[in-house]
Amino acid sequence: SLTSPQGTVSITADSTALAEAGPTTAALTVTRANTLLTQPLTVAFKTSGTATRGVDYVLQTNGVTLTVDSVVIPANSDSVTVSLVVNNDSEAELVETATVALQGSSTYGVGSPNEQTLSIEDNESPVADLQVIYGNVYERLANDYARLRVVRRGDTNAASFTVNLAYSGRNRSAAVRIP
Repeated sequence: SLTSPQGTVSITADSTALAEAGPTTAALTVTRANTLLTQPLTVAFKTSGTATRGVDYVLQTNGVTLTVDSVVIPANSDSVTVSLVVNNDSEAELVETATVALQGSSTYGVGSPNEQTLSIEDNESPVADLQVIYGNVYERLANDYARLRVVRRGDTNAASFTVNLAYSGRNRSAAVRIP
């Protein structure tokens, strides 16, 4: 017969908003409940989000970077702290997210909360990118427009700035309409 694991694990975070300029570290606490404390417990997790583990951030316990997708709650302890440490890179980026989600096993179940999502704000000087949403424009079609999107990356708390757009091409009489 199948039996469910008796114990559960959960995860909490002391902060969910981080920045390359600081604060750069969040403490994730993985806690077990309804299990014997006399044995260590290996807890599996999965990372996801728009931030890349090992590039935008690392996970550490006791200052040692985790290279596997699990952490050990020591014997005689009901929890372990994992630090999510932000890497201050030099690339202008959008705000990124890092999610750590606990995975169940045959020795424990996943309680609540079972995942934490943290945001990482960039600190580089703001830049603007122009994305072409729809770039095929046909002269013979009335009211046919190209669609563009201006995307700001970098420090979103920096002062506003103006983006000047210019166009070139053979049809100089055409107007560029940007809503």
